[in-house]
Amino acid sequence: MRLRRLLANTRRLVKSITRRFIIYMPAGPLRGMRIAAVAGPKFLLGKYEQEFFKAFKQSIKRGMVVYDVGAHWGFYSLIAARLTGVSGQVIAFEPLPNNIQILRKNLIANKIRNVSLIEAAVAEQDGLARFDPGDDTGLGHLSSEGSLEVRVVSLDSLWEKKEIPPPAVIKIDVEGAEELVLKGAQQLLTRFHPTLLIEIHGKDQFHRCYELLTSMDYVLTKLQDDKRVMYHVEQNLRR
Repeated sequence: MRLRRLLANTRRLVKSITRRFIIYMPAGPLRGMRIAAVAGPKFLLGKYEQEFFKAFKQSIKRGMVVYDVGAHWGFYSLIAARLTGVSGQVIAFEPLPNNIQILRKNLIANKIRNVSLIEAAVAEQDGLARFDPGDDTGLGHLSSEGSLEVRVVSLDSLWEKKEIPPPAVIKIDVEGAEELVLKGAQQLLTRFHPTLLIEIHGKDQFHRCYELLTSMDYVLTKLQDDKRVMYHVEQNLRR
């Protein structure tokens, strides 16, 4: 237990130091960009979650609207901003204040204007909820025992209020709240049929997401990366 706590504290210390600096990316999917250093070289160079990343890139075309649900510091948002171009739009959802600060820094450093940031967690209904920031900046999740209170939004609600346009692609990485995100987006999914790139945590969560998605005529293709289970989800066009 002491070792785990020591390692977690060490990681936080290293990241608190490195996030103060901006790194120029000479290679990889972020080539030419200036990035706050909050991840290892394997991630920054696109060698982490490779199948997921490949499916994400192939799903996006210029002019598309992309939602990045659980944007963290913005790796996928930055990639999507580049792929969609000035005629497209990326909407990044992130509730953790430290991540939001770094994401804003990355957007400003690269003069990116086609990414809109919504400072909130995404779930089934609008409101407030407890949030556990976790031992790592990428492991924060909704939890009744969380130390933070964050704003929560549903995608359907934002769309109904005309605060966001309908998406062509949705990337979801929310550490166990996948079903809640999908339940709060059923109108968007059934009306616009966006492609989903989603990491699903645990068998129970998978079964619930599977039932919900297949009921809306979606087909799931499994992507296995780095011991993480992810899915490329598209509407069944053969029926």
